[in-house]
Amino acid sequence: MPSGAGRGRLAGRSIVGANPAGDGCDLSCAFGGDVAAASARATSTSTSTSRTRPRGRIQTFDFRSATVEPTWSKPGVMASVFMPRYVAPMEPDPHGVAGRIRAQIDRRPRDPSQFRATLASVPPGARDACLDRAFGLDELPADGPLPSGCVPYLPCPVDALLGLVEHAPVRMTDVFIDVGSGLGRAAALVHLLTGARAVGLEIQPSFVAAARALATRLRLPDVSFVEGDAPELAPALAGGSVFFLYCPFSGDRLDRFLTRLEPIARTRPIQICCVDLPLPARAWLTLASAPSPQVAIYRSAVRSPRPAE
Repeated sequence: MPSGAGRGRLAGRSIVGANPAGDGCDLSCAFGGDVAAASARATSTSTSTSRTRPRGRIQTFDFRSATVEPTWSKPGVMASVFMPRYVAPMEPDPHGVAGRIRAQIDRRPRDPSQFRATLASVPPGARDACLDRAFGLDELPADGPLPSGCVPYLPCPVDALLGLVEHAPVRMTDVFIDVGSGLGRAAALVHLLTGARAVGLEIQPSFVAAARALATRLRLPDVSFVEGDAPELAPALAGGSVFFLYCPFSGDRLDRFLTRLEPIARTRPIQICCVDLPLPARAWLTLASAPSPQVAIYRSAVRSPRPAE
């Protein structure tokens, strides 16, 4: 996945296995799951067998029963990656909710508050499936080779993004930077919820192409995507006011990313909104709120030094 946003946890993902690139990098950046249990299960299953999710459509909740069953892993990730999967509905969009969401997207002028109300009216267990259908997202592509420290792509749950938008809060005047934006789902959704300009940073070219196609399909001129490694994309970072990380990377790469943000934070206030990613301590960052066990919102706490009089 790109070096950025949209990856992460689906109702309790734990990544404790090897990097798909084969470099042995620790990917334990989703803290909501039981890492010890995942490790034990991986050991008892097999140390050499890889379990991968079948290719095809993104699987979705049954809108009526909202059943959940475990488990599959991302293609190329070892069996120690455990997460629930959605159960495919028996019939397409049986209550027309995805159609109502798409109608809000196609409406001109768009009204972010009305879009948010429409999405909030969907039962929580069906929101991800409805959004994917409204966005026209079908197959979840396989990740390509990833640099050390990067994490495979998974879409961020809608409810986590709703909580983030409310508690940060993200405003129309913000510039939302989705670090590791994958297919562009989170960047597009936050823009539709708030009206804020959104920029996705992604390291995988095929995902960048898919995200740009999504923005074109939904006619979102204020949602754009930049290909590259997030810690090295200083020009793209410079305009941001809210930075979103859904466990895109860890270790040295995360340290470098935060180092790149510090000069920006010395010129103006910024926020870093994380899902399943506690940040390492930095003198210029404070934890402002944690509206849920998965979501943490950090704010910059530095100001530029006053010029000498």
